[in-house]
Order: sequence, then C-alpha cells, then structure tokens
Amino acid sequence: MGFKVAIEISYDRSKFITRAEFEELKDVFNEYFTNISPKLAQTIEHDSDSNFGDFITKREPANTNRNSSNSGSYIKNVYKDLDDRCLKVIWSDDTASRFSYNFLRDNCKCPECFESSSKQKLFNTARDLMISIQIEEAGISEDGRYLKCNWPGGHESSYSLNWLQNMRTPEENELRQRNSDSLVKDELILWNREMMQDQILFHDYNVLMSEDKSLFDLLYCLYQYGIVVIDNAPTRNGVLLELAARIGYHKRTHYGEDFDVKDIENPSNLAYTNHGLPLHIDLPFLKYPPHIQLLHCIHENTLGGDNIFVDGFNVAKQIHENHPDAFDVLKSFHVRFVDFGTDAYGEFALGCSHPIINLNKHGRINGVLYNASVESESKGDCTPDELVAFYDASCILSKGLHDPNNVIDIHLKSGQIAMFHNIRILHGRTAFESTARERQARWLQGIYFDWDVVFSKLRVLQKNLGLKTPYLPEQSDDFF
Repeated sequence: MGFKVAIEISYDRSKFITRAEFEELKDVFNEYFTNISPKLAQTIEHDSDSNFGDFITKREPANTNRNSSNSGSYIKNVYKDLDDRCLKVIWSDDTASRFSYNFLRDNCKCPECFESSSKQKLFNTARDLMISIQIEEAGISEDGRYLKCNWPGGHESSYSLNWLQNMRTPEENELRQRNSDSLVKDELILWNREMMQDQILFHDYNVLMSEDKSLFDLLYCLYQYGIVVIDNAPTRNGVLLELAARIGYHKRTHYGEDFDVKDIENPSNLAYTNHGLPLHIDLPFLKYPPHIQLLHCIHENTLGGDNIFVDGFNVAKQIHENHPDAFDVLKSFHVRFVDFGTDAYGEFALGCSHPIINLNKHGRINGVLYNASVESESKGDCTPDELVAFYDASCILSKGLHDPNNVIDIHLKSGQIAMFHNIRILHGRTAFESTARERQARWLQGIYFDWDVVFSKLRVLQKNLGLKTPYLPEQSDDFF
C-alpha cells in the first residue's frame, strides 16, 4: 500500500477504502497522516468508536438502495422536507427520524467547524447559522453508515450512523410514551422498609478502590436506589477524601473540605450534639444543595445513634396518589431555608427558597427538599389561607416520611460509609448517650458530591469497560 494509495485518496475524492485497509494504512504512515493527506482528514468523521468508516465522498442520489449483505443497522434512505426544514432519515428497520437542517449544520465535525483535540466547536452558531438554511444535496455512503450534506457556499459535512442514532430526538407522541411512570424515571427503584431494610446493598471499600467494574456498580446502584453502604473502609481521618479522588472531586461547603460529626461544645449545627435528628436533607438553604452525601463511621461506641433513612421520592409519589391537593401545594409553595453561624471559613449567613417537592421539565420528581429545623419563620409573600394549606400539606408529608413502613434504620459500624442521594433520601438519627468523658465516642466524617461528577465517572467507566448495559447516554442529562 503505502504513500501512493494515500495520495490517490487525498486528491481523487471518488476513491474509498475499507476500515481494515484504513487501519493498515494508518499504521504505515501514522506520523505523516495529517501533513500528507489533509483533504482526506476533512472527510473523516470524528467518531469515538472508529477513525474511519467505509466512506465514499462521491455524490449519490438520496434514494440509493443498500446492499442486503451489509450487517447491522444502516441508513436506508434520506428525504429533504422543505416544509418543516428537516431531513428525514429512514433506518434499515424502516423506522424514521427527522433532523433539523440547522441542527445538522451547527454540528458539522469537519476541521473548519470542530477542534478535535478539545472536542469544541469552531463554528460560530450565533454569527454563521442562518434561520432559513437549506441542504442543497444529501447523500449516503455506499454501506449506509454515513450521511453527507452539501450546504450553500460549497461547505460539505458528514455524519456517522452512530452519531446520528445517538442524536435522534423523539417525536411528540414518542416523548409522551418514553417513560412509563409520569412521576419517576423508569430506571429509579423506589423502596420502603419491607423492600430495603434487609436488602441494602453493601460494597467492599478495597475492591471498589482497585477495580473499575466494582466502582461502576457502586455508583450505578447509588443512582438507582439512592443509597448504598461501603464496608471495610479504614478507620482514620481523611478516608473520604481518598475515595473522592477515586471518583473525581467533591463539593466544598461552608463546613470545609469535609466535616466531622461529633458531640461538641457550642455546636454550629444540631448534628454536632447528641440529640436525635428528624428526617431531613442537608443544606437546603443553598441555591444548589449538594446532590450526594457520604458519612464515614470512624468510631462508634455509644448507646443509640442509629441512622435512619427514607426514600423521599417514594413518599412524594404516595402523596401524589393519596393526597393530590397536598402534592400540588408542596410542589408550588416556596419555603425559605436559612442557616447562620461560624465554621471553617468564618461567619456565614445563608438563605434560599425552594418548593419542598421539586419537579423537572418533564414533570417528574427530582428532589424532595425538606428540613424543618432550618425553615425560616418568615414565609414570604403568601396569604394566610396559603399558609394554612402549606402547613396541612407539610403535616401529610411529615406523616409519610416518618411512617414506620417507609423508614429503614442502620447502625453504622466503624469502617462503614453510608453514601446517599441527599435530595432524594432523607436521613436522620436517634439520640445517643454522651457524657463529657465520652464525647469523642461517636465520630463520623462527611463530604458532599454533585451528580455531575458521578455521572461523568459513570460515563467514563462505561466507555473504558465496554459496557452495553446498563447504558448511560453520553449526551443526555435526563436521569431523573
């Protein structure tokens, strides 16, 4: 093969080669690839699964038939639709998807429009994208795995089958049917005491710190159930920071890099006493409360101090089914939460308002922000009647949260870490005995994470491990 083939491909754009030939060719002159064959480089689709994909650059009619011997999925046909300004793609199974002309032009991956190293756009959407842009001509590669579009001004773009299938957007009727539950994402597993008390998932610290598949399983279980427990962690200061580095990076708060839960003199938080704690989430007085909390039991030698947990999404769904009026109040009435004091970074005065039940753009539950201990006495701009309705709804919520049929209890032992979804799984504890001599008998350490970091790690692990199921879409943030 060698450079003759490379030059032919570079300057005669009607030529094409197979994937195997391309890989062999690349090995021969990899270090010269960009310099010798810049025109070829422009025809190669940026694709995380491969560097080249049996692409033919010669223009073809949109209705070219595919060879039936081609295995797997492929593009069967494409149609331009001038009325709705979309390109209709017919797949090999005869289903169809529509792609906006503007979307396709905005996402061209050629070197003029996309910087492959940083994976960021060079195309200036605000300046260069035309409202009424049209595709002049659309064609398909011979094997049906690439779409080619010619745009006004002579610009050409190519899109791989994998990319197009990942970028499909549902039609309105598909969108309505995509999730069987209108309130909770199908992938999430809601639970009560009967389901979870004796079935909580335990993961070994040493294994997950050394094996990527174990870490993936831990984080995906956290996503599904909202809570996992890690066993056999070292019983010393700083272990959570080491675990944080294994996952990515944690979220610093006004309590510092991490925080110690001990019975201390002059506490800045009720958690730093030996009192029982009612079910709550942490830090609802922040505009963006942390999504995930970890509590590491370094030492315990007390009577009491059991940790209690409840699935707030499950309770919210129960309220929706049994008390719809209360649900409507809890999803719309904004409660102000506040916190004042002095801690790691000095004096603080924090406050923010949220509805207790948060819904996302699909109308599904993505947060239950309840913490009566830090509710502000001021309820803002509301009428007395609205306040009556809010307290009635709050009582229904509190009753559901503290229903023994919904609550699980865990007495964390030294070396165990509870990891839970902070704005789904409400947590509390029972009171414990603590005298002046025994004040350091119970020592837990905590840190926080956001889902951004955890989902990033899950996607990376999924790719590196070659996992097909469970599958997390690379581009979607529709997880709740």
